[in-house]
Amino acid sequence: MKTAILLLLVFVGSAFADTAPPAIVTDGLNAYYRNGTKAALNVWLAGSPLENNFSPEGFAQIEKDYGRMVGFEMIRVVPVSASMQRVYVLIKYEWGPAYVVFDCYKPDTRWIIPMLSYNTKPAAVLPERMLIGPGK
Repeated sequence: MKTAILLLLVFVGSAFADTAPPAIVTDGLNAYYRNGTKAALNVWLAGSPLENNFSPEGFAQIEKDYGRMVGFEMIRVVPVSASMQRVYVLIKYEWGPAYVVFDCYKPDTRWIIPMLSYNTKPAAVLPERMLIGPGK
């Protein structure tokens, strides 16, 4: 019985383990690094409900305060279902990080991003459980 429960826990845990993010996220981050905010938004918002309804002003303010983007780190990819993933990213700027969450949706064979949220305050974007260290 213990073996069956252990196998079930391993299967459930692996089904929800972090996976690679959809390419639309990393392609946009790479475009951001090479060519700036507008290039990133062109990738992230292509085919999205946000495509013609998203202002880059927030990113411009972060760049004004934190300097240019110097890299990024994946924090976590959460597979919600076969057609939905939530991706948490830390964007590295010269003088500090910003946090971004992308909801990635796959209605057919392509991924789109119908929602993205970003902030320099981690608690505004990341779930509280991600901000608490292990064993807390």
